[in-house]
Amino acid sequence: MLTLESVVSRVGSDVVPFDLWPVAARDLGWLRLHGAMKPAEVGMAVWSLLFHSAPIGDDFAVPNTPAVALRLLSEFDTLYAPGGLLLINSTTGVLVEPGCCCDLFEWRDWLGTLHGLSVDLGHAPAPEVEYRGEVVRVWTEGGDMATPPADRTYVDVDRAALPDLLRSAQCDLVGFLEATRNWANQVAPEHADQFVAALDAGLQISEPLPL
Repeated sequence: MLTLESVVSRVGSDVVPFDLWPVAARDLGWLRLHGAMKPAEVGMAVWSLLFHSAPIGDDFAVPNTPAVALRLLSEFDTLYAPGGLLLINSTTGVLVEPGCCCDLFEWRDWLGTLHGLSVDLGHAPAPEVEYRGEVVRVWTEGGDMATPPADRTYVDVDRAALPDLLRSAQCDLVGFLEATRNWANQVAPEHADQFVAALDAGLQISEPLPL
């Protein structure tokens, strides 16, 4: 079975002290975004968004209140969160993870696979998309190498299955947006609507998919 999941990178516990709101386990790894997330998981997702969206080159300082944090996120020109779409073949156990510098806010780039376009899935391990007739082969690594590893693995996706996979990923993001709305109304209700609107616009969650 194939799934395409929306994920964001967690912020490790050794990076910056943080106690504005409860967050899920801060071990490194992916956090799946979906409608049934617990408040602490939503809190980790928003903390990752806040930490990684801080202007590059500035010394990051954690805001002193949740209200200030959500207001800042609402006002950033560009939001950024390391992550993207995680392709999983549960039958073989092969996962194609977003590469370094891949941005969750570019998840719609996957739409290019419907039209045989080049899709940037990030640097190391540099997953790579290859088109083989009606099959889209997504390699787990090696896209930035002149000679990719001979033993690298891949996931094959029938082109006809892509629309449903992308709809499923969008459905997860719609659920995440609603979970975030509920969370924000508890954490900083005065900025909840503005923050959720900015998140929706940045991730293009509600915008229909051109399938």
